[in-house]
Formats: sequence, structure tokens, C-alpha cells
Amino acid sequence: MFPVNGKVITEIEAINILTGVNSELVAAGGVCGAEGSIWLAISGNEEEISNTESIINSLSNEPLFEL
Repeated sequence: MFPVNGKVITEIEAINILTGVNSELVAAGGVCGAEGSIWLAISGNEEEISNTESIINSLSNEPLFEL
């Protein structure tokens, strides 16, 4: 979740705010390192989808959380 002007928003809302796409949660969770992951269906125009893919791809290489 991301704080915005004192408000907490979800990843789905953040994607909409940042890119203008509509997104819908289609699956969540996982195993073997995918725990906590989500799968989203996104819809929008070609530019919105391209921008969304760029943002998501830039985050996909974040290191795994370790204790």
C-alpha cells in the first residue's frame, strides 16, 4: 500500500492513479517465492497499457524480502 496525502491506497488503486488503466485482481498468493504476489487484469488504451507494463517490469526485479 502507498500513502497519498494521508490516505492509504492499494496497489490496484496506485496503478490506476499512475497510468489511468483499469485493473482488476484475478489471483493472489503463490509458492516458491511468489507468496504475497498478485495477478492483475488491466485494460486501457495502448499507451496506458505500455506505461503500466514498464512500471510493473521495473518493479519485478526487486530483491526478495529476507528476514
